[in-house]
Amino acid sequence: MILEGALLVILCVAQTASLSPTLPPTITTPTTPTPNVTTPNQPTAAPADNYVKIGAFNIQSFGKTKYSRKDVRDYLIQIVTKYDAVMIQEIKDKSQVMIHDFLADCQLHRNYSMALSKRLGRSRYREQYALFYDQDKLAVKKQAEYPDPQDIFHREPLVVHLSDKSSGQELTLMGVHTDPDDVPEELGEMENAYNWATSQGYPTDALIMGDFNADCSYLKASEYASISLATSTSFTWLIDSSADTTVSDNTDCAYDRFVAAGAARFTNTTVDRFDTTFNFTAAEARRVSDHYPIQTLWIV
Repeated sequence: MILEGALLVILCVAQTASLSPTLPPTITTPTTPTPNVTTPNQPTAAPADNYVKIGAFNIQSFGKTKYSRKDVRDYLIQIVTKYDAVMIQEIKDKSQVMIHDFLADCQLHRNYSMALSKRLGRSRYREQYALFYDQDKLAVKKQAEYPDPQDIFHREPLVVHLSDKSSGQELTLMGVHTDPDDVPEELGEMENAYNWATSQGYPTDALIMGDFNADCSYLKASEYASISLATSTSFTWLIDSSADTTVSDNTDCAYDRFVAAGAARFTNTTVDRFDTTFNFTAAEARRVSDHYPIQTLWIV
């Protein structure tokens, strides 16, 4: 009996050892739209095709005080003039003089012109958008602010009809800086803004850009499902939530985005780490802005 019992124990142990361990269930969390272009911060060689280099840059609190700092101003000129077209956000000068002075400084390096919005906001706090574009390569046919019939936006998007002079190709650029307190609502209105633009004769090929505040505490992954700009197959997000467009060492957030619509082709979408370019410390970089520019190439 003792021998039989020992054999039974051995058989049970052997059988148990042969069973596969039970794995914990896979937990699926909501994801943001997946980009279909180069992962940000991994640029490749410039394409052989003709292209237009487009940027979007939230220059934090861009007013007379920041502009008066010569070293900061010189760095901003170097950053901005890399682009054939760049959407500047968070312009905060009541006199509206500073942005024209900045344009004149940049014109020493490129044949820039400017599409400028009115001052936008619901209170005494207001901002402007400015699209700087190189007149040697590009033309602006018209511009407008989205009329926002339901007053969803704190700062209505600037809409610009851009044309490439060499190829004749046309593109709608839409710049927006969402309010951090109303990100889902404002991004939820962007498809209506795009549809309004195309109904007014703006090209269906479009690039929506700017500081969307589309990450971290301002926009949670679960909220993307309610935003048609994120769920509709008509739009392609060129920068996903794995990117970090913030300068601070304490944040890792993809606030700034490009979203494409139509048949226009884009490549080499990246985050421009100017701190690396200029060998800045974190403190030195923050004097320029708390955001990095984002950039992409429009194939024309």
